[in-house]
Amino acid sequence: MRKEENVMKIERVDDNTIKCFISLEEMDQYHVEYTDFITRTEKAQELMHEIIKQAHDEVGYQPPKFAFEMQIMMVPDQGMIL
Repeated sequence: MRKEENVMKIERVDDNTIKCFISLEEMDQYHVEYTDFITRTEKAQELMHEIIKQAHDEVGYQPPKFAFEMQIMMVPDQGMIL
C-alpha cells in the first residue's frame, strides 16, 4: 500500500498535534474513503501508520504510546483533513 513518493501535506499544529491533508487522488490511490476512518478498517489503519511515519520524518512527530484523538474533516471536492 506504500506510495512511491509522499505528497500528503503534513503540518505541525503544536507539540502534540499534527494536521494532514489527503487529496481525493491520494484517497483513491490508498483505496480509502471517509467511512473507512469511522469504522476503523484495516485500510484506514494502514494509512494512519503511513501518515504517522511521514509526520515523524517531516516534522518530528512522536505519537502517544497508548491512544490519541483524531478528528476528520471532509473538504468538498478536494479531499480530507485528519
